[in-house]
Amino acid sequence: NNLEIASSNSYVGGIIGKTYASKFDNCDVANCKISGKDKSVGGIVGEFRSGEINNCHNINTTVIAAYWCVGGIAGAADVEETTGVIQNCSNNGSIQGMRTNGNSNTGGIVGRADGSTVRKCINTGTVKAHIGNGGGICGAALRRCQYRRLHQ
Repeated sequence: NNLEIASSNSYVGGIIGKTYASKFDNCDVANCKISGKDKSVGGIVGEFRSGEINNCHNINTTVIAAYWCVGGIAGAADVEETTGVIQNCSNNGSIQGMRTNGNSNTGGIVGRADGSTVRKCINTGTVKAHIGNGGGICGAALRRCQYRRLHQ
């Protein structure tokens, strides 16, 4: 609560920068500012590779990526051969992708989803993609993504 987390590198999150095969339940990040000068910046997790993120919330937190993949819950949810699920999560913070060329992949819940499932999530915050791929729930969705019961 009320923290400022800033990095000049990739993989920046309110709870953890990068994770594999992890489970997050009932995690909230509130009234913070989280920023990264490279990729994969998220309110809870910078880059989520597999596992579950359940009932986690970005509450009035600003999340900024200077390059790409920024989201209210996860900057990137890139799941290769296992399962990755983000469910029952919410964002009401400000999500900003500041990239000036290419795609910023900026989303209210996840910036870029690749092979992951997002369900029962809601975004009531602001999403600002300065260039390319911005969305209320997901900025960019690649292979095998599933979305169910989402609210914007």
